Amino acid sequence: MVILTDGYLYHQANKQRAGNRYNYFERNLPHFTRFRDQGVLAREFDRDDYGIMAFDTDLSGLEVLVMEVSPVAAQPEDYDIIRAFWTKWLKELKVARYEVFKTQQPAYVGEVLNGYFAGRSSN
Repeated sequence: MVILTDGYLYHQANKQRAGNRYNYFERNLPHFTRFRDQGVLAREFDRDDYGIMAFDTDLSGLEVLVMEVSPVAAQPEDYDIIRAFWTKWLKELKVARYEVFKTQQPAYVGEVLNGYFAGRSSN
């Protein structure tokens, strides 16, 4: 499965939370912006069980490529936060293989796709 996204998850009409798990995260929301301090991301993300709300599904037969993640220019560290959210969620869903890639110049998109499908990249 190839997912094209800016990386952020948000729908105004559907915001749910269970503890430190959310079905949404956006560049200006407190549960996201707190991790712009890299020390907080490394120290608290897993310890305090932040992440995307999980559901009881085994996707071990699925491979996922998340592409075109595009943090806002003023906050390049958002990529690390976005990657942490997506990676934890994909692991919890037992996805067989996955990658999360930043936006690339259009000329490199084919190279990323070809590399992934040829098995040259791994999480």
